[in-house]
Order: sequence, then C-alpha cells, then structure tokens
Amino acid sequence: MAFTLRSVVVLSLAILLFACSTDDTTPIRAGEDYGPKPTNPQEIATRWFNSHYDPPVAPGELSVSEPSRIAVHDILLGRSVGWQIILGPENKKVTYFTEMSYTRLIVKNGQIISVTWSDRPFVVKE
Repeated sequence: MAFTLRSVVVLSLAILLFACSTDDTTPIRAGEDYGPKPTNPQEIATRWFNSHYDPPVAPGELSVSEPSRIAVHDILLGRSVGWQIILGPENKKVTYFTEMSYTRLIVKNGQIISVTWSDRPFVVKE
C-alpha cells in the first residue's frame, strides 16, 4: 500500500512540474528550415489580430519585437521552427481580448504557425 501511495505522489508531482513549465523552447539545430526572416513583423501581427478579434487595430498600432529564430516542442504537435514575434503588455487591445500579458506568434514563410499566450515574458534566445 505504501509503495502505491508513494508512486501516486511522485507521479502527481511530476505532472504538476510539467504543467508549470512555461519554457517550451528546444535547442536550435543546424540545417533546419526556419523560412526567411520576416521583414514586416508588425504587418503580420496586425493581419493575424484583425482576422481573429474585433475591433480591428490600425496598421502601426501594435508594438512587436524583432523576429528571432525559435524552435518549440508541443506535446501534441511536435517540433516547430520559425521566427518568433512577441507582443507585450503595452498592446492593450491584445491583452484585453486574450487576458494575458504576452502573445508569441511563430512565423514561417510569412504565415503564423503557432500562437501562445502567457502572463510571463517569453524566453528570447538567438
């Protein structure tokens, strides 16, 4: 009985630690295709936001980070690579709709392939 209880406790703690992890980034590998670096990250973010939320934002209204290469691992989707664009808490229209302070868009070949929200800043590695 003690072994079973101990196993349940250990398994529960492992699941809790996994669920609390916010860094889903994985090491960048040589030779991976990230697509071209976006030259218009603000336009890409604005287009995505306007296609998903109302009221629309005007061009130039969103503040976005400089694109940086990223590789992430999702338990359901597997590994994805591209360029991350981060919208911070200064983007009040985004934080109003998502109820989160930070939005990370991953772009590959000009298309959004992943969107993630967080209350904590995302890790930026290059």
